[in-house]
Amino acid sequence: MTADITKVLDCDIIVLGAGGGGLVAAARASALSDKKIIIVEKAARSGGGASGAGDFRVYNSKWQKERGLDDSLQTDLLKFMDETYWKLDRELVLNTFLATGEFFDWCCTLSDDVADHWKPGRYIFDFPDKGPVIPTYSAPGGGPGGPGEGPPPGDSPAPGNAGVPTKDGKGPKTPDDAAGPMMAMGMRSGTYICKLLTAYLKEKNVPILLKHKVVDFEMENNKIAAVICESEDGLVKINCKAVIMSTGSWINNQKYLEMASPNFAKLDPGPLMPGGHRNSNYTGDGIALAEKAGAYVDLQSFVIRPMGPSPKGPGGGMPGTGSESVTAMCRHPYGLQINKNGKRFTCEPSSVRLDLFYSAHIVLDQPDAVSYIVFGLNTAKAADAHVDGPTYKPAGIFGTCRFPDDIEADLASDKSVIRADTIEELAEKMGVPAHNLKATIERYNRSCEKGFDDDCFKSAEFLVPVEAPYYAAECEINTDGAFGGVLVNAKMEAYSKDVKLETPCRPFDNPESASIVEGLYVIGDFASGRFINDWGMKRQIINDLSWAFASGFIAAQSAVDYLK
Repeated sequence: MTADITKVLDCDIIVLGAGGGGLVAAARASALSDKKIIIVEKAARSGGGASGAGDFRVYNSKWQKERGLDDSLQTDLLKFMDETYWKLDRELVLNTFLATGEFFDWCCTLSDDVADHWKPGRYIFDFPDKGPVIPTYSAPGGGPGGPGEGPPPGDSPAPGNAGVPTKDGKGPKTPDDAAGPMMAMGMRSGTYICKLLTAYLKEKNVPILLKHKVVDFEMENNKIAAVICESEDGLVKINCKAVIMSTGSWINNQKYLEMASPNFAKLDPGPLMPGGHRNSNYTGDGIALAEKAGAYVDLQSFVIRPMGPSPKGPGGGMPGTGSESVTAMCRHPYGLQINKNGKRFTCEPSSVRLDLFYSAHIVLDQPDAVSYIVFGLNTAKAADAHVDGPTYKPAGIFGTCRFPDDIEADLASDKSVIRADTIEELAEKMGVPAHNLKATIERYNRSCEKGFDDDCFKSAEFLVPVEAPYYAAECEINTDGAFGGVLVNAKMEAYSKDVKLETPCRPFDNPESASIVEGLYVIGDFASGRFINDWGMKRQIINDLSWAFASGFIAAQSAVDYLK
């Protein structure tokens, strides 16, 4: 391969990937030193998954302190260590939390008006009253997200996904075909930060080499001495002294998808996305590269984070799309969750009781991961009457349940909703065994009469018999991403594959015996260390965008210190 090199470049630090973490790492390293830095990105634009991401948790920032905001630092440190069973590196956890605030405060120094683009709020999954009060992005002239300020940063208005196949072998014909709905959402926190960092990197003369796919490493004395990239002009060799890997996840790699979650791997992945966790550039390229560098790729950490169930109809249950009644019934205890066999399998609504992530794991275990929300017009009206009651006010990213004035007309307007006058007719339209569905509904109705649900243990106050006309809405499972990769320490240094001979997944218990790959740092979705894989469920200490920014910020300091 060396003979085919068409260009040779030199740098001190090379950053692989121009997503959120990569941009942070490069920008921060350039601020800390005069070292020569190069970013390589295989897509046609920078920003990666972060380019369309929402807000991120921030802790211990001056911005919060100056406004007297409760950042819940100590509370959340303890909470998330408990939720991950104290199996994570405490130093890594603390460094990560503190780095979120340090990173945000540093961003506020990059331009005089940065701090003015934010207002106090909550992270989306902490809404309305959990977790830290954080800076949430608010574009000038508009509310959160602003008045549609255009696509994420980069030289191309599209994500550069052209020609990348979906699971059915078909792919978008042009970059615009791959743009997806996120491109129309305007500026968000991730978008703004990526734009800010891209502008800063330009000022610092740090090049971002787009359409440069890393295909190989050259090793000397167990260190990465050069990175080989495929470009439109041929192979490019970039000599380096330190490498920061921000190569994203492997969610579009069928091999690792099946390994992590065989049931999820069978599902239709849906359209390619320009950003977020379904980014088509997330093909797991970094896995083989990290292994060649001698890093410990922690395969046990590989995990999918499914979300759902949510209505399969227009808008997927988002407010203002599809049937308001179906969206509300998916989140209210009066509905029944039915699988492909026509049977109940959990107490409803699992997505509210357990949240969208853990509820999705229950659905994944059902035949073909299919689920329906089944209800009668009478139960929908009962749920509507109960929405403003004192005992059930579900809140969160979708707000409270809301029904329209005319529920029957609303249901009729949504063509994805199945309606029937008999259980047999409903079962036929759903494609489930009629005798099973009939037995399930009859058993449920008997439980309602008794006042005790001896099948799935629903609270008596929500036991209302399901009567004709009957309705069913198919639900689906989405994803919040695929995670896992190189195990890192508190400095984002990559542990060597030799750690598996000592204490796999917990080298921090004996740091003096845990070797690292000198000069290699791994950040973002491809770094393992801020979550545990708990029987296929991802239990994490911080959200993904916070991790991308914080891990990139820490890695920059570590790489600069190493080169000193």
